[in-house]
Amino acid sequence: MKKFERIVFGTAISLAVFLTTLWALQATSFAVGIDGYYYAAQIRSYLEKGRFFASDSSWVLYAMAYFSRLGPDIVVMNKIFVALCSVAFFWSASALLRVFASRAIADGFAVLLLASSYLQFCRTNFIKNYVGLLFLTLLLRQILLPLHNEGRLNLQRRWLLLKAIFFLGSAVSHTQTAFIATLSLLVFLFFFLRGRTTTGHKRRLWMIAATLISFVLLVLLYQNRARFGAVQWRDLFVFTSIFPLQLFEMNAGN
Repeated sequence: MKKFERIVFGTAISLAVFLTTLWALQATSFAVGIDGYYYAAQIRSYLEKGRFFASDSSWVLYAMAYFSRLGPDIVVMNKIFVALCSVAFFWSASALLRVFASRAIADGFAVLLLASSYLQFCRTNFIKNYVGLLFLTLLLRQILLPLHNEGRLNLQRRWLLLKAIFFLGSAVSHTQTAFIATLSLLVFLFFFLRGRTTTGHKRRLWMIAATLISFVLLVLLYQNRARFGAVQWRDLFVFTSIFPLQLFEMNAGN
């Protein structure tokens, strides 16, 4: 596919994802999801008082607050924000899947992921989790990218910088995705260090780093024990409630 054709195709599929998601979310004039009005109230509090009414350190709320300044209605702007995140998630998922498959197959599976019940649940209820998953897919791609280089790790500055950015993006979005991102980093370090010759001093430093990361994992796991227990991860590949049709049907009367 030529460069111009790829641009046209990319623009078309981005518009399709954006407009379809926004169409479904706009099926009701109310905020969508369990935490819909929590986000709206937090953003209004920040815009009017300069602080959130409930303590929340996620950068996603700050991003939504600044984005909401572009329009007069916070609820509508939140829906547009989610629709834009859906476009970004499509491309991040496609980029991850291209490590294993061709561009066409990766794009197809990315569309299926967007329609899955679990991501539909996150997209319409827990925006912080959804954005965290977006950055998590980019982090996983960055970790797996060296597979394209005959198994040799590419430790160029750009690769490390992007890896750090994606890790921080996932870690500060929500504690659940922070746990998965930290676990992924620990696994990466294990395979990276396995078989490498290190001095006794460096080995002790790596052991200390691994111990600290493991401690952070335990803390995050304890904080999210109820959430992880409630999540049915197999729903990631369940399509009994295809987005956006189910959401539109549920709110058609509003």
